[in-house]
Amino acid sequence: MREALQKAGYEEPQLQNFGSSHDIMVRMPPTEGETGGQVLGSKVVTIINEATNQNAAVKRIEFVGPSVGADLAQTGAMALLVALISILVYVGFRFEWRLAAGVVIALAHDVIITLGILSLFHIEIDLTIVASLMSVIGYSLNDSIVVSDRIRETSAKSVAGRLTKSLTCR
Repeated sequence: MREALQKAGYEEPQLQNFGSSHDIMVRMPPTEGETGGQVLGSKVVTIINEATNQNAAVKRIEFVGPSVGADLAQTGAMALLVALISILVYVGFRFEWRLAAGVVIALAHDVIITLGILSLFHIEIDLTIVASLMSVIGYSLNDSIVVSDRIRETSAKSVAGRLTKSLTCR
């Protein structure tokens, strides 16, 4: 099937089983001149039917055009930005503002490194990836809060110890 799609001019088709061994999901990058999913879906079904001599049926067609992709990227970036600002406010209120800045910089660092790795391997960013990035932020935030709490406890003990020592030495 992959070869038949490539011969028809569709570059890099990805075929993946889902559900049963008879159900196949076909994913392809956008092609020039294709503006809708229905036309593309019928062409792909025709090519697959000719290649396999079977009667393939379409269960679902999803088409993400350039404008939808740009909107998805903008919305995902906005969600990440709002999450980081909310975390800055929370950690600043709960601990100290200087710790909050460090926490947000560390979280942004984790997201940037993850995006760099995704870019290095040419992995397409979709809603699943955005949700995964939010999970990375969540796990990193948990670690950062534990560390910030430990810093607050240690500095409080240190200040109390120095104050007691200075009062008793006089």
